[in-house]
Amino acid sequence: MDTSGDVSNKLGICDNTMTYSQRLFHHTYASQRENAHFIEFRLLQRLNLVQLENELAQLKGKVWSHMDASDHDMKLLRATLRDYATAIRDFEYLRQMKDITLPDERLADLRQAFPEIADLPGDPYNSRYCTAFEQLPHSNDPLRNFLKKVLPRQLTYTKAEISYRTDEYLSGVSPESISPSVDRLARFVLGVVGGAAPVIPMLIMSINSTQAKSLTTTSVAVVFFAIAMAAGMRATNAETLAATAAYAAVLVVFVGTSGS
Repeated sequence: MDTSGDVSNKLGICDNTMTYSQRLFHHTYASQRENAHFIEFRLLQRLNLVQLENELAQLKGKVWSHMDASDHDMKLLRATLRDYATAIRDFEYLRQMKDITLPDERLADLRQAFPEIADLPGDPYNSRYCTAFEQLPHSNDPLRNFLKKVLPRQLTYTKAEISYRTDEYLSGVSPESISPSVDRLARFVLGVVGGAAPVIPMLIMSINSTQAKSLTTTSVAVVFFAIAMAAGMRATNAETLAATAAYAAVLVVFVGTSGS
């Protein structure tokens, strides 16, 4: 009987009728475009280290007891020391990996695919999750969100995100993280706007200067600056208030010096 049609219809979907090896394949296929994550299993790592330390301690006690090291003991010692050094490097390598928060749906998919493991005592899948991929910063202000929507996707997507979000990239969905191009452009825009914000009102006040004109220009400029800070920057209330007050102080000083 040809079951290729049934298999293709279920590609990437796990159900209770499948064997473990089939569920392993389908779960891996369904998650292949996602950023690879790893489970630290810190307790198991420590158990392995302590066990190797105990084996080395027993070997040390045996050598001192007999004041002798046979060929068998030396072979065992070299193998155990090698395993111990490897375990230390593995533990340190996983510890230095970047933390990630596994989405609830991905964790649910993992537990649904392998319920016989998920239901074991000790909550086997409850551990620290990490990744070897560089985690680019996520968008954290309206300006970068806007740039990600209007710029070509060739500039807004990173190579890493294209590799595991290919479908979203081809369909034109905005990326989740900030590419270096978007970040540099956002910094450039902020630098230009930040430099022009005090200069333009000063130029306006310098032409046919009157006190009424200077005060009106200062008031309007401060209001627009406060709106831009609130709408274009993700700043706290204290940061917005401090920046607006500093901007107003610069213009007020200019009004005072130009009036004298």
